[in-house]
Amino acid sequence: MWSLSVSVAFVVLLASQQATLAQEHVTVKTDVGTLKGYRVRSMEGKDINVFIGVPFAKPPLGDLRFKRPEPLEPSDKEIDALEKKPMCPQTPMKLPGIVLENTFNDEDCLYMNIFASAESTEKLKPVMVYLYGGFFQWGDNNLGLYDGVEFAAETESVLAIPSYRVNMFGFMNSTTETAPGNAGLFDQLMAMKFVKRNAKAFGGDPDLITLAGQSAGAISTSVHTSSPASKGLFRRAMMLSGAASTLAFFSEANGQTLLFTISNFLDCFDGNLTIGEQYDQMAKCLKTLDKETLLGQMKKLSGADSLAFGPGFDGEIIAGSLKRPSELQYNVEDIMLGSTAADGELIVKQVMGLDASIEDLARNSGADIALRLALRHLFGINNKDAYSIYHQYVTDDEHNAGYDAVFQKAPRLVTDVSFDCPIKFYMNSVEKKNGKKTRIYRYALDGPRAKAFSNSMGDGPATHTDDVMFFLGIALNKAMERPWNPTNPEALQQTLDGYTDVDRQFAKQLLASIRDFMVEGKPSVPGQSTAWPLYSEANPTVVHLAPGAVRAVNTDVTDKCHLWAPYLLSGDANDVYDAPTTTTTTAKPYFRQAKILEKNGRRNSKSRQSPAFNSSAGFTASSVLLIVCCAVSRMITAGR
Repeated sequence: MWSLSVSVAFVVLLASQQATLAQEHVTVKTDVGTLKGYRVRSMEGKDINVFIGVPFAKPPLGDLRFKRPEPLEPSDKEIDALEKKPMCPQTPMKLPGIVLENTFNDEDCLYMNIFASAESTEKLKPVMVYLYGGFFQWGDNNLGLYDGVEFAAETESVLAIPSYRVNMFGFMNSTTETAPGNAGLFDQLMAMKFVKRNAKAFGGDPDLITLAGQSAGAISTSVHTSSPASKGLFRRAMMLSGAASTLAFFSEANGQTLLFTISNFLDCFDGNLTIGEQYDQMAKCLKTLDKETLLGQMKKLSGADSLAFGPGFDGEIIAGSLKRPSELQYNVEDIMLGSTAADGELIVKQVMGLDASIEDLARNSGADIALRLALRHLFGINNKDAYSIYHQYVTDDEHNAGYDAVFQKAPRLVTDVSFDCPIKFYMNSVEKKNGKKTRIYRYALDGPRAKAFSNSMGDGPATHTDDVMFFLGIALNKAMERPWNPTNPEALQQTLDGYTDVDRQFAKQLLASIRDFMVEGKPSVPGQSTAWPLYSEANPTVVHLAPGAVRAVNTDVTDKCHLWAPYLLSGDANDVYDAPTTTTTTAKPYFRQAKILEKNGRRNSKSRQSPAFNSSAGFTASSVLLIVCCAVSRMITAGR
């Protein structure tokens, strides 16, 4: 029998039925040191070894700011993995009725939390590396949403959840060594390498690693499946509400434009230099400023004209065009992916709450005009195509009924363009490239909706982030008082209290299927003895998930992806999809530089303006829809 060797430091018995029933200290030896962690028990009394705040890279401080992470030196020192580490620097996230203050942040943030089943087994256990969401602007692996105790217990696995840098700290791109871009993706890569090297120390099998993530984490996961740099670091992939095609909305020059914008406000722009020299000098200047200054400026620029730093081509992790996914090489054996029935509803309602002017425009000028303007402003779609797309979602009767009827269709539109169609294009590209070498399993979570969301949005089908509660086993908890995280945020507790015994049984059934996927790549339909049917373009079978209502349907979740192919794909990649009924010329997104500068008091902006603003760069307020949707995991787990 192979088992993890542990040394027991002391035992503390806890009286709470809902929380950890027994607690010990355990140690494991890794190549960065000997880790001291906890042994806790799951709701059903299974032993789980937990290590909080495990370092996997050098702190990205000083000259390492904006750069790719550097590995830690091998060490045999003792490391207390007992307390959560700060989140990576990020601005507060404002949502209707709640402000998530990100005061516990620091640039020294490259740590992971590891949850490992301590059950004795003859074989090594499957491993999952999970990447959080937040559309590359926010994210925190210490949220209750990412408590992996129940997941590790139910799947008898090892779950590692690393942090990675976000916003300008993770995706600043000067096109030079000073800030080469995609540092956040390279943080993920460094974490994956750590897990691969040290899996056995936690009882995990380095040859049975599944890479997973939700929203931005799912986008990242799909990027890594086609990355030469990530090849061999994982075997399978699981993606919740996201795929790489969503990154098509990032302009190639986006990083440079955003670099200029924030540098302009912080006196880091020198108009006497050439463009190439300017970018490098601006990045060097920003490195000299403290993080509070940078976060303060990002906060001033947030809102309707939010800046959104994100991934771009780097030649290593992103080595090809994500708008031509069929030309990429996919290094993954099995894929499970999907979305929720109302992924886009949360986005729409949160955006409307963030900016009252959007609703005012819709009510005063007509919802149809507002929606078509949104398509142009948010996705760079010209007026003719926007008109055509609008009428593909809104019937004449709904159009004539006015605002409320029209905006009932907005969530479906946003779900299609942000989630379901990128997922469809990704699946079809993998199938086209790999054929039967890669098995694909598609799900759609129909329900239930988390209590925290139904309280603020009303009842309805599952929305964005609801799938995490079941796929990571959070729904199995009745409460989560942990020694490393003793407080239980009210919104999360409301959600846990809202789950029924039927919901929890469904979560257990789903986790059993996920274990089968992690081990064999052949899951069963949750709660059934039948095999999960494969997805293919010819037979687009989707397993619809809901407590007590799991069913396989041989019909895709949307028939509108041909409308979005010209914007998410390019060239031959979209030839297989019917073109829109009108022209497919893409309009340039509108970057409101002058308005931002005036708003922030920079009157001499004209003399300081970079030629970069004359390009089609600039993510503009387009990011708001996607940013909000992917950051809402913070909403139901707020609190420290």
